Amino acid sequence: MTFQEFLEKYNGKSVDFDGIWPNQCMDLAHQYVYDVLGIIDKKIIAHPAAYQVFTDFTETQYFDRIDNSPTNVSREGDLVVFNKTSTNPYGHICIFIEGDANKFRSFDANYPLGSLPHIQEHTYGYCLGWLRPKKLITDPLTECRLARDNH
Repeated sequence: MTFQEFLEKYNGKSVDFDGIWPNQCMDLAHQYVYDVLGIIDKKIIAHPAAYQVFTDFTETQYFDRIDNSPTNVSREGDLVVFNKTSTNPYGHICIFIEGDANKFRSFDANYPLGSLPHIQEHTYGYCLGWLRPKKLITDPLTECRLARDNH
């Protein structure tokens, strides 16, 4: 599935990837990793809080971890991660669509609280950084074939 197809499929629709708490930002991020990146291991990016996807990063096989800085800009498909705050102890994760060094648009769920997946504008305030996919896989079958051919 392409990123554009993902946006069209889930825009305005609840996502419950883990079957526990529906429509969380982590549900949308997991669905993206599975559907668009073709990473079928459901433990990838799994953490109790969104900010931990960045602070406790271990998925170096699949992503490059890029710190937020005044000169860094995300790219389409990056998983952008925000730190926890006094009003949000879990942080936030979203999928970058387009932007510059000052602001960007992303695909978000539960931001603002309770909202269904939609396109949202952000600044880089409280942004820890982002995870940039190392490769895009079109579907899980392709992932299996690549794994088979590389062994």
